[in-house]
Amino acid sequence: GRYEVPSLSADAIETMHMLQEYKISLIHVEDDDPYPIDDGPWSANIPGQEYGYTGPTPEIAICRCVVSYKLGEDIEIPNELLKDK
Repeated sequence: GRYEVPSLSADAIETMHMLQEYKISLIHVEDDDPYPIDDGPWSANIPGQEYGYTGPTPEIAICRCVVSYKLGEDIEIPNELLKDK
């Protein structure tokens, strides 16, 4: 059968587990910050990473951070995992 990809970026409980497991720092950048974030107001960073990973929600920022930590900066997503639009 087809592998179901978990929707971790929409699961606050699972992302909270990742936050604790990887000791992620999560910050919200205010709208008036002199260095605004283009990809959303949330930034997540694991100690030792060069910079934070951003997203429109805390969950998405955390997932991007963990993916980069585990798989590296550039990853390829297999076509069978991409949803038809």
